[in-house]
Amino acid sequence: MAEFNESRRDRLFRGLGRRSLVGAGLALGLMLVFLCGAIDDYGLLILAPLFTVSVGGALGGIFYHMLAPHQHHLVWKRVLAYLACLLAYVFLLWFSSIPGLAVVGLWD
Repeated sequence: MAEFNESRRDRLFRGLGRRSLVGAGLALGLMLVFLCGAIDDYGLLILAPLFTVSVGGALGGIFYHMLAPHQHHLVWKRVLAYLACLLAYVFLLWFSSIPGLAVVGLWD
């Protein structure tokens, strides 16, 4: 019984770290592109939006991982799962960028 629980747990969390790192890296890259064109003075305040957006991107990657089992079903379920993941990722990026950009002064 313990072996079954261990293998099931390993199967559930196998790609979680990779997907959360990909989500955080993509969000960090997008925010770096945005901030390089918007801010001239690079102080320590620049770390606030980078950190908050990276956390939001990691949460988006975790959400993608949670919906991964639904991406192997019928075509309409797969499309619905991809659209839900995309909408959740965009919402989490937007929602996590607000506090970081407010600290820097780019969000009024």
